[in-house]
Amino acid sequence: MGRRSTTGGATAKGERIQLDFAYPRKGGPRYRPTLDVPPTEENLALARARLLDVKARIKQGTFVFLEEFPEYRFPGKVAGSRRPPPHRNSLDAIADRFLASIKGEVAYATYVTYDKILRKHWRPQFGKRAFLSIGATELREFIGSTTWKTAKTRNNVASVGRRVFEFGYSDYPTLSDPAVKLKTLRVQRPRPDPFTLDEAEAIIAGIPEDAGAEMADYFEFQFFAGCRPSETIALTWSDYDKVKGTLRVRAARVMGKDKSTTKTSVEREVELCPRARDVVERQRTRSELSAHKRIFTKPGGEPWHDLQAQWRAWQQTLTRLGIRYREPYQCRHTSVTWNLMLGKNPLWIADQHGHSPLVMLRTYAKWLRGTSQADIAALERAIKGASASVPARPTGDRPTVENKHLRLVWRRNE
Repeated sequence: MGRRSTTGGATAKGERIQLDFAYPRKGGPRYRPTLDVPPTEENLALARARLLDVKARIKQGTFVFLEEFPEYRFPGKVAGSRRPPPHRNSLDAIADRFLASIKGEVAYATYVTYDKILRKHWRPQFGKRAFLSIGATELREFIGSTTWKTAKTRNNVASVGRRVFEFGYSDYPTLSDPAVKLKTLRVQRPRPDPFTLDEAEAIIAGIPEDAGAEMADYFEFQFFAGCRPSETIALTWSDYDKVKGTLRVRAARVMGKDKSTTKTSVEREVELCPRARDVVERQRTRSELSAHKRIFTKPGGEPWHDLQAQWRAWQQTLTRLGIRYREPYQCRHTSVTWNLMLGKNPLWIADQHGHSPLVMLRTYAKWLRGTSQADIAALERAIKGASASVPARPTGDRPTVENKHLRLVWRRNE
């Protein structure tokens, strides 16, 4: 009686792991392909699990040697096998199939982001490697040893890698997916950093010099309506109800592609303050009769393709005016905080801006306690259409007006 193997058919071979099995049937020729992974205890355990799966598929008649081990040194000696197309089972090939599988299922921007991450990070590192030969240790070393611009970038790269490996290993249910151990780091969310009314008015007044009146109207609307930028450039005249003074926000435009839904996939009706309504009315002569029917347009009358031109104009104007830089998305945060400072119901504000009440409370809690009477008076004049300066608040000055809806909101969420 022969001795039972104590290694499970997977042993260390220098800096690699060697597998030992008979093919195409039990008692047939033995083959000893190697895996290009260090022979750690963890990798040896994974290799033994993989070998069990190989043997099961040999028994079922579904195993193809050179598809499993495309880098085998002696392909001509493998019984009954033919070489598969180059890199059929490489990470590049699995990534291509993964992208094809999600196209049409995810937003266009998401698809582009996944493709970009794969091309920039995963393909150069592992693209030509046999997919099943990539081990958990080297994946963790790759993610852990790379210097990432931010923790969020690192998390995004790891997340895409996990999705590709999950997709690829779905064909091998008895094997362990090595990417599941790629951890996600905790990332601190930046707090809203809104503009003062003085800053906003200065930006609105200054942008025409750099980018024209249409650009100024776009940012004035952002400050006083608070829509997401992708929602604003997707607005059409059919969304506007002049009698009610409202806009139906139901679509978005991202990376030059129209989406039939908002970010949250929830349509909402935005009540425009007089200042925002004035902006929309100014657009009539520019775009109402255009073929594209967009409310907001470029200086030449064409619809906005994406958000790049706005971003460049924003940078130029803030630099010239000497205003501390914040990204254009802070216009939206500014709109929310102004409404809170005016004592508006937080539930109404959440609905107007497309937030959940929980996000509203968690993100903007600092402004729920109100502000001074002088600030409120200036804001009220501004939203009615008159520019007004906001007196500077002394350091340490506490708000003097409480948001009258705060207690109601907290009771509902206790």
